[in-house]
Amino acid sequence: MIDLSKNTNPYFPTKKMKYHLRKSVNNVCIYPDKTADEYEKIISNYFDISYKNVFLSLGTLGAFDMILKYGNFKKIGFLTPTFWGMKELAKTNNCKIIEENMIDLFQYDYSQIENLAKRCELIYICNPNNPTLSDINVDDFLDIVKKCSKCHFVVDETVLAFDPKFYEKTLFRYVSKFDNLTVILSCSKIFNIPGLRLGLMFSNEMLLYKIKKNNLIFSSNIMTNSILDDLGKSFFEIDRNKFCNNFELFINKLNKDCVEKIVKNNGSFVLVKFKDCVLTDDLELFLLNNNVKVANVSKFYPDLGSNWFRVSVGRKRDMIVLANLINNFVMKKV
Repeated sequence: MIDLSKNTNPYFPTKKMKYHLRKSVNNVCIYPDKTADEYEKIISNYFDISYKNVFLSLGTLGAFDMILKYGNFKKIGFLTPTFWGMKELAKTNNCKIIEENMIDLFQYDYSQIENLAKRCELIYICNPNNPTLSDINVDDFLDIVKKCSKCHFVVDETVLAFDPKFYEKTLFRYVSKFDNLTVILSCSKIFNIPGLRLGLMFSNEMLLYKIKKNNLIFSSNIMTNSILDDLGKSFFEIDRNKFCNNFELFINKLNKDCVEKIVKNNGSFVLVKFKDCVLTDDLELFLLNNNVKVANVSKFYPDLGSNWFRVSVGRKRDMIVLANLINNFVMKKV
């Protein structure tokens, strides 16, 4: 099965990482370190930031849960559509949810963000947004962060980690300058290790002090710890242009006769909106019958509208297979 529905890096984990993971099995009878300080220092060294501004979490969901619990935020703002899991966490933490539909699905409106911030204690924003790929301009966004100092901004850069210009667009470098800014990033996607439940959180020392003080002892994972050095090093060596090239190959090979719109933003996926002549449920079934899986994203995010597919990054040959299958299907509809 070619799975292009998960937004994960098809080139990871590497053979070296798999070797260290297999070797770490011999240590499962040993308790991990009482705290994760040593491992947070490994990550902080690679990201060139103080380890006091770094926290290793159970994915981005675990990070957001910690922020809500120990930051004591109760009025949480969302621009929809966005990643559904964070809203569920806000409900679990008995927070009041304040949500607004995005004025423009594919471009953030900074006036809307600012107005929402004035009504909330915390705003969660994906950069780029999952599922619409709208992204943040660093200067414009930081102006709002500075202006709305009473609101805390949590920016999820999980999709941005796939962008060749990640280092120009990321906000993690600013968390020591703004006490109301936190950046979270899932390692599940960029390293294709969702089973290890590892996320990175970058935030101010005060918030992370509270989180680390209340974090369970022995909460790090022996297997995860065994590859942290590889992860830190690999993050800065990943050939992100390969993702862009594979998407371009897919788009160029795709028959556009039945395609209404394509949204691409150098992230972990592209969006394809088919014309009404294509029944996307039938196309989804056709692809599954040919051992290819993509996300019929309109089912999960109806705010997007109908006929949207989300295609995650894949290897070159996988993207060619997908384009050819879609072309074979739509040829019968033209």
